[in-house]
Amino acid sequence: MHLLHAKYMIFHEYFDEFPSYAIFSHIWGDEEVMMEDMLQERARSKKGFKKIDYCARQALKNDYDYI
Repeated sequence: MHLLHAKYMIFHEYFDEFPSYAIFSHIWGDEEVMMEDMLQERARSKKGFKKIDYCARQALKNDYDYI
């Protein structure tokens, strides 16, 4: 499972044991961000990145390091 570190916006891969993480649901819109966009550092230029940014900030407020 790939989890995104909420503070550093870096993916970590887990196989057996997982850290606690937050799940946020959303609806699809224009310029959604895919994992490939995050890996190639083009995610921030897409409209959909603001949802990821909000999700990460909210997770950190609720003491979750991963989303």
